[in-house]
Amino acid sequence: MFRADHDDLYPLVDQKGYHQSSPFAKFEDLRIEALSLCARAGCRIKYGHSEVGSFSKDGEDFEQHEIEFLPVEIDEWESADCLLAQREFFEKDGVFPAGVIENVVSKLKAFDDKGLSEKLYNRNEEISVLVRKFLHCS
Repeated sequence: MFRADHDDLYPLVDQKGYHQSSPFAKFEDLRIEALSLCARAGCRIKYGHSEVGSFSKDGEDFEQHEIEFLPVEIDEWESADCLLAQREFFEKDGVFPAGVIENVVSKLKAFDDKGLSEKLYNRNEEISVLVRKFLHCS
């Protein structure tokens, strides 16, 4: 949810705004920047758009936006490699200290699942063993 001073030229209509674009969507530029940052960080994006939920109150406009991500198949080892490759992005401005990055990477690599999906391809019995071991369904 984003907030800005009320705009009489392009007023918001309460609970409208689905897929609006500028100038009616006040924060389209911020959404586009967020989409760009996510894509540069390696995220796979399905779409981004303004969402229903806009409203005005006390001289301010409030607007909701959505970013939908695509599902990805990734193993923990690959996640650790991606994290290491992007560590400068995550450590910038002290968001995550170096020790946190190292700790997460070591825990991810401890799964030792590099190439697991390729190793298990078409090996249904081995997949069943893993499912019974790690997934508990009742």
